[in-house]
Amino acid sequence: MALSDVEAPDTAKSLLALREDEQRRLSKITAYMGGRQDSVYVPRGARQEYRWLIKRAKVNILPLVVTVVAQSLFVDGYRPERTDKNARAWEYWQANRMDGRQHGLHRATLKYGVAYTLVLPGQLAEQPMPVITPKSPRRLTAFYADPVEDEWPLYAVEVKVENQSNGKKRQVVYLYDEKSRFTLVGDGRPGTPLVLASEDAVAEHGLGVCPVVRYLNGDDLDGDECVTGEVEPLFDMQDQLNSTTFGRMMAEQFAAFRQRYVSGMVAEDEEGRPRAPFQSAVDRLWVAEDADTKFGEFDQTELGGYLKSAEETIRHIATVSQTPPHNLLGQMANLPLALDTPVLSPHGRRVMGVLKPGDEVFAPDGSVVRVKAVSPVFHDHECYRMRFDDGTEVVADAQHRWTTTHFVNPANPYGPARHLTCPECGWVPRARKAPARGVALHRSRSHGISAVAAPKGGARETSVVTTAQIAASLRTSMGTYNHFIPVAKPWDGPERDYSIDPYALGVFLGDGDHIHGAITSHKDDAEEMAAHLRACGEFVDVCPYADGSDRRYIRIRNDRERCPYGHERPRGTRSDTARCHECRRIRDRGDSETRIRVNSTFRWRFMALDLRRNKHIPEEYFRGSLKQRLALLQGLMDTDGTVNRGQGSVAITLHDERLARDLYRLVCSLGHKVVLRERPWTSKQLVKSGICWRMTWAAPDIVFRLARKVALQRTDFGDGDGDGKSNSPFRRYVVACDLIPSVPVRCITVDSDDHQFCVTDSFVPTCNSAEALNAARDGLNSKVAERKSTTGESHEQTLRLASLAAGDQAGWRDTAAQVVWRDTESRSLAQTVDALGKLVQMLGVPPEVLWERIPNVTQQDVERWKAAAEKGDAIGQLNKIVAKQTGRVAELTAAATSPAPVAAANGAVPG
Repeated sequence: MALSDVEAPDTAKSLLALREDEQRRLSKITAYMGGRQDSVYVPRGARQEYRWLIKRAKVNILPLVVTVVAQSLFVDGYRPERTDKNARAWEYWQANRMDGRQHGLHRATLKYGVAYTLVLPGQLAEQPMPVITPKSPRRLTAFYADPVEDEWPLYAVEVKVENQSNGKKRQVVYLYDEKSRFTLVGDGRPGTPLVLASEDAVAEHGLGVCPVVRYLNGDDLDGDECVTGEVEPLFDMQDQLNSTTFGRMMAEQFAAFRQRYVSGMVAEDEEGRPRAPFQSAVDRLWVAEDADTKFGEFDQTELGGYLKSAEETIRHIATVSQTPPHNLLGQMANLPLALDTPVLSPHGRRVMGVLKPGDEVFAPDGSVVRVKAVSPVFHDHECYRMRFDDGTEVVADAQHRWTTTHFVNPANPYGPARHLTCPECGWVPRARKAPARGVALHRSRSHGISAVAAPKGGARETSVVTTAQIAASLRTSMGTYNHFIPVAKPWDGPERDYSIDPYALGVFLGDGDHIHGAITSHKDDAEEMAAHLRACGEFVDVCPYADGSDRRYIRIRNDRERCPYGHERPRGTRSDTARCHECRRIRDRGDSETRIRVNSTFRWRFMALDLRRNKHIPEEYFRGSLKQRLALLQGLMDTDGTVNRGQGSVAITLHDERLARDLYRLVCSLGHKVVLRERPWTSKQLVKSGICWRMTWAAPDIVFRLARKVALQRTDFGDGDGDGKSNSPFRRYVVACDLIPSVPVRCITVDSDDHQFCVTDSFVPTCNSAEALNAARDGLNSKVAERKSTTGESHEQTLRLASLAAGDQAGWRDTAAQVVWRDTESRSLAQTVDALGKLVQMLGVPPEVLWERIPNVTQQDVERWKAAAEKGDAIGQLNKIVAKQTGRVAELTAAATSPAPVAAANGAVPG
């Protein structure tokens, strides 16, 4: 509704009065954003020291909440439908420097919940150029007939305070309606009138609408929450954080240090007279003969509770505001493991403290994943020692994440009794209860059958929990273990060439003589074992012992028909190089350095692996294929392994600790859950005793080749019923989680979809920092997407109004045009180049079109690359440009000049 000159002053005064309540809210937000909070009560007559602490006990994190979202909002274009070129209105946007000024507009919207743009006609170089001005709600307020439904306001009022030449200030009020802008002045005192200014009091804009566009932080159909900013819901939590900080600073200021005391002790001289109080020092000892004398000490003030409370408050703020916690806590993620935690990879055994980006580790599904990033080493974190039912131990931070299966309600994990069990049976049959429950239970109890509770249907869930949460819910109310982690699947590597076949090596490690290599076996197994060794390509002789016992020794020898280098030798000559005619000819030609021994003796081969008097599994045998590693285990189990009769589980006892721990690692790499125990042993025949290491487990694979042992082994083990008794071969139950003194810790990020990798020799799956970071980032991305949707509509309304102010009716009527947001989601340079490479290969997109999508790369750079490619020096020029812009020459060059990686069968990415 258009106003007249007479109506304008009274209307402006009425609108200013309505504006006062909103200004009080905005002033409070400004105070909190500036760190001027009254979070701590100041009693009357408080000392100056008390006030000094209050002033400094403020940890203002509210600006960070706004900054994290604002940095993700950047309008990069305005394009009509079905075109990649910007509309003409985009020129008005850039002419008004809105590329830079949009940041203030976005921050005001996020901070106050509302902001505005004012669009008026103007000229530049005698050409129509609308003037776009972002406005804070503290300076301009728009009034709507219906704040929810109306697109354009009825009126808008803007307040400024201007300095005059006489040194005084005056209040200037601008009133906007659908036709004009009114300029009114006053002295700013309450109750004083507003009058039209003497110059340019009324200026018509002729737009037909009030030239103000409103930006809202949210969209609420009731209109109650649409003008609420990001920080207003966090006031109470900010006050809580300040109060906690003040309490900590008070404790630090007036803290009690640890002090020792003695009571009932009176120092006397040689004549029994009391002496002056004695002095204490580190090199002085107090001794009292009186039994009533008491020594003690006063505890020092504990500050850990304050620090933990402050961190929890910040995490609460992060949760409510959907801000990733590491943005507020100042660290990447609080999810680390101890530095000495073993991490296995296809290239050997590492520890957490030495991992670096690019290293490969194993994932729970058996695939190989790469380390994307590592964190700094953290100190003074709350740490726990977790122990699983197989004896595996892991030291982890309290906030480290684990994917476990557990009861939803550990306090009441079981429902009403549904089944009956027979405790006297070795197995547990189940009988469904009859409808007549009381009669059935009574008759059953008379026959020794008891009622048991069954787990509630759907009472278990698999989710991500922290180490501290596991410690707090370790057992259910029934006393059973609550959390378990599935056993990782075995990984399969490429077949490798070994000097000793894995099965033959296993047989040697079990019963082989570590000096000469002869293998001892019972006569009933000797021929069958020799047949298995021959099938591996070995030349074997079975010989009896001279004492006439049932023992046999198996001698693995080389091929007597060939020399050590594989040449056929004449019959009747020795199998050495001295009498090999081919070796002599090679030696005469001077090519002896190129020869490779392919027919060495077994003793020469195991000595080359450093196995003489040093039985262990060589590191390269851990990197073999799944079939080769299983063959190595079968060789050891055929010699030293047994089957527990009646159960079908397997066991092996070894007297060498190194070999036992190597075998434990080998068995776990096959996806088996094994328990390694240390116990004493005594031999009555040899009159010896010592320590042995015994492993028992329910093997899901055949771990023998001898027929008599294979017939006894059982492999059809089920996954158990999840009763928390730690008896499942496919689950690791957490049986202890104890708080320990803090140790240095760090975390890694791996390139996998489920963000998990395996730690320890047991291949225990655990989550990495990416799990929590990605979850927090997903929440932030969802929030940013919502803000882009609401503010994007307002940007489009502003640009349409600018087109109208410039006389561009087509741009004013184009409601299909949309703003283009810059992609600010954080990605690594390798991810970006990898995605672009796939677009080029799979869709045939010209590379020069996609290179501009790489951060910090301009169209000019692309043209320079094309010119360099034509001259044949593309790689050299690319290295120089990328080195200047990103400092990551090798990574970008490798990704840009090689085909996009293709996922292998096991999920790994070929290098």
